[in-house]
Amino acid sequence: MNARWQGYVELREKYICALEQRCSDLKAHHQRQQLTEEQQRQIDELLLQQHRKTELAVEARLKVRNEHTVVNYFSHPNSNQSIVNHLPASD
Repeated sequence: MNARWQGYVELREKYICALEQRCSDLKAHHQRQQLTEEQQRQIDELLLQQHRKTELAVEARLKVRNEHTVVNYFSHPNSNQSIVNHLPASD
């Protein structure tokens, strides 16, 4: 009985040591993967800049579309009703 118990204790110790090593390896890997605060700040700033550029592009597109509609309205006086029907609905 004592020999079997000793075998169990040794196997359990090996298992626990292996788990602790795996945990340590995972923690080290996680620390290497994390961004520094400065890197995260730079990424956030880039995302914000791209968002602003996208908003400006959408605004420019709407402005051009509206100008195009006005030009068409005045250059085709006989078809003004069809142009008015194609204007975006007001909010």
